Amino acid sequence: AITLECDHPRSTELPGDRPDFHISIAVDRDTGVILRLVESIGGEVTRHAEVIELSPDVPLPPGVFSFVFPTGTTMLY
Repeated sequence: AITLECDHPRSTELPGDRPDFHISIAVDRDTGVILRLVESIGGEVTRHAEVIELSPDVPLPPGVFSFVFPTGTTMLY
């Protein structure tokens, strides 16, 4: 994986816009998929997400992404 680290990457005023903000990502060299994301503020980790299994191009069964809306759901467009 390729690791990219950045200190204080934002220039707009957002909740995490602080000079002690740090972000680190690890990207798989072959697929370009982000494998790990770590954000911290003031040295304290505020977000840590890590892929535990990666299987590119795995065949998916039909209907794997089918979703049934519960009765009484209001659709917003």
